[in-house]
Amino acid sequence: MVDIHTHVLQGVDHGANNLTDSLKMLKNLEETGITKIYCTSHYYSDSESSEEFRKRYDTAFEELKANYKGKIVLKKGAEVQLSPFFGVGGIDPALKLEDNDYMLVELPFWRKLPDWAFNAIERVVLSGITPVIAHVERCLGARKKRIIKKLWKMGALMHVDSTSVGEDHFVDWCLKNGYVGIIASDYHVDIPYVPIEDALCYVEDKFGKEFADYICSVPDKLLI
Repeated sequence: MVDIHTHVLQGVDHGANNLTDSLKMLKNLEETGITKIYCTSHYYSDSESSEEFRKRYDTAFEELKANYKGKIVLKKGAEVQLSPFFGVGGIDPALKLEDNDYMLVELPFWRKLPDWAFNAIERVVLSGITPVIAHVERCLGARKKRIIKKLWKMGALMHVDSTSVGEDHFVDWCLKNGYVGIIASDYHVDIPYVPIEDALCYVEDKFGKEFADYICSVPDKLLI
């Protein structure tokens, strides 16, 4: 299984605090069947340049790779928090999920999504990158069927957190109607970890094994 959304990198954001945390998190992921992860530390596009972020990120990533002896394949990425001017002057390809034309983006947690959020997503799409909207169910302004449909028509993919699956009727609707095709953990060291496999068990019970197998296979089919 592939987990496209983790905060495993030490000291880059509010995920893993140190290398000990990172290695413990990786062990947990490995024990629950994860074979590849994207290390998607938060990138706040309104307060830091992508170059500054990448310098901090790369240092932590290389340290983690040097110290991790397990079987999980570590890939680079970022959780890009959208802002009004993100992408106006171009988009740094280093923010994409490694080796792919997908970018994990985070909407503002506002009750109504501002126009600039849609404009930023459109700029990502026009640049040839497919935005993957992180934990769409947690973004209050996106918890409307018409908004989900609009984002889908714009060319965005969406994921839900494993913690939300089985706990949220809106997530059920998104999954059932095909608007969400990816489940990810959004794993933070200080938040209870719900394995993707647990969420898939719920999906199998609710929608059948064939559908659960499909959801499990989506990241592998999309991402190198």
